[in-house]
Amino acid sequence: MTAMKFEFATAEQRAAIRKQLGTSEDEIQQSLATLRDWLLAQPHLPDTIDDRVLEGMYIGCKCSTERVKKSLDAYFSLKHKVPELLMKRDPLGADVQESKEIMKIMGMPRLTPDGYRVAVLVDLNPDPEKLDVAKLMRAGVMWMEIARLLDYFVGAILVLDFKNVTAAHLPKIGLNNLRIAETLYRTAYCTRVKSIHIVNAPKIIDMALTVVKSALSPKLGERVMAHLEGSDTVFQYVPREFIPNELGGTGGPVDEIHDASYAIMYPYRDWLLEQDRYVSDESKRPPGTAIVNDMFGMEGSFKKLSVD
Repeated sequence: MTAMKFEFATAEQRAAIRKQLGTSEDEIQQSLATLRDWLLAQPHLPDTIDDRVLEGMYIGCKCSTERVKKSLDAYFSLKHKVPELLMKRDPLGADVQESKEIMKIMGMPRLTPDGYRVAVLVDLNPDPEKLDVAKLMRAGVMWMEIARLLDYFVGAILVLDFKNVTAAHLPKIGLNNLRIAETLYRTAYCTRVKSIHIVNAPKIIDMALTVVKSALSPKLGERVMAHLEGSDTVFQYVPREFIPNELGGTGGPVDEIHDASYAIMYPYRDWLLEQDRYVSDESKRPPGTAIVNDMFGMEGSFKKLSVD
């Protein structure tokens, strides 16, 4: 049997995405040059970033150079704030392998017709004691890093399987962790989340949604939708071919999709580890530009907070 292959945007899809955003190759190259000049003028930021990552951020920020500047600052500076998530990322590391036993995180192999990448979180370990949000977030951020390097998409659609979620899982999630996740996804990696779909929603879904939405920005909170167990309403928003078979879709088996998602990271192990060299030098930061603290509204690093 041939292993499932993860498909990045084709030349035609890249052209369609650029047309959708009203940009062109010339405009992109001019904007990237402007951003590189800006980086050179920032005493606290490194000027080393892959062209593919920079263009991906530009597309993800809807071609706004000002938004990309904020994202670049966050991209390099948050490594100090949450090193548990953004440093020493090894796709072959024990923590990443352990995350697979907690929950499967994957990207669906093909882009949607309108240029979105569907990300799926499924098969949560039913034992609340096994839930380690930091390990899941670390694996997810690693996948985002590779996606920014290799992929090309307008934004993301998230599908979360809540089949095994119980009330005992909720306190271990932590409001602060959700806020960090949104900041990383939206700002550091310049990814627009079109919608978040909770499938196989349990009886405690009202409680779960209250927790989730209280931690997210109002705009993103409005994009969270729950679909009760046995319901097929999610397919009104996400075509079946972009949902795994086990969740009622036709996108393929979870294990094959999961393996394909991780397989793309392994050849870039050295590249991922090398990114630890490129961080902000906070001792050289100009006064009044503490963007990281402004985004988090707090000091400190990764914390597990209770939900009450």
